[in-house]
Amino acid sequence: MLFSVFLSYLPYTIVTAFTPGPNNIIALHAVGQGGWRAGKNVLWGISAGFLCVMILCAVFCYELSKYIPAFSEVLKYIGAAYIAYLAVHIAISKPSYENERKMSFAKGFFLGGRGRAFILQIRRGICYTVSRQKQKECTAMQIEIRQYQTHDAAAAAAIWNEVVRGGAAFPQREELTEENADSFFRSQSFTGLAEDAETGEIVGLYILHPNNVGRCGHICNTSYAVKDGVRGRHIGEQLVRHSMAQGKTLGYRILQFNAVVATNASALHLYRRLGFKQLGVIPGGFLMPDGHYEDIIPHYHEL
Repeated sequence: MLFSVFLSYLPYTIVTAFTPGPNNIIALHAVGQGGWRAGKNVLWGISAGFLCVMILCAVFCYELSKYIPAFSEVLKYIGAAYIAYLAVHIAISKPSYENERKMSFAKGFFLGGRGRAFILQIRRGICYTVSRQKQKECTAMQIEIRQYQTHDAAAAAAIWNEVVRGGAAFPQREELTEENADSFFRSQSFTGLAEDAETGEIVGLYILHPNNVGRCGHICNTSYAVKDGVRGRHIGEQLVRHSMAQGKTLGYRILQFNAVVATNASALHLYRRLGFKQLGVIPGGFLMPDGHYEDIIPHYHEL
């Protein structure tokens, strides 16, 4: 994991190394004053110091975002305030020519890795790391959807029960148990499980069954559950698409959702995007955990 952080940090490091800044200006000044021979030690010193700073920043940002993610936001503001302080300090300071000819590798090293540069790079690195993390969280997880098997009962029930306990999507109040979970999933027309393609972990599921009987038996109904912690990775969308194809394969002509809660904004957005049509609003059709009644919006889609 840490190695992947270094790889993701590498392009940022390369770009930063060639971006105009204090280190580049000092290096240019040293070469301009004493030529290449006099300035090369300073250049090597700055490069070595900068390398050390970037390694420390990568480790620091990784550990900070891993163990104290909330502090990342705070440190960004601290870094911004420190940059503002540096800008004011540079604006009011007077140039000094003392010892300007006594530049060396050691001075270049400490210039490249000085404290203010460290804080500045930490601030930049956190912004970069956080943005990469957010990008990763928004990226669709690669999953494989397969049919439920009896040995999947415990993992499937755990995900199902998370949604039941949430009390804002499923009408059920009773959680599945070890005794009834397997029979519940096997009683459906189809139960699909979503597995992480990399780890094989079960991260979501759906159940598909008739919505009615007899002359309305060609209409099916589904319920979807995604494991807490991986929501927002487009697993639900892949489950819905798979269930639509599976329902058609099983001979159903229409997929109907009876009780999409009006507060479930992500589900409403997804169903609208996939072409589901709303059948109207049933006022107060869903009892929420806090005791108030929320509207529900039935949907349907022709298969």
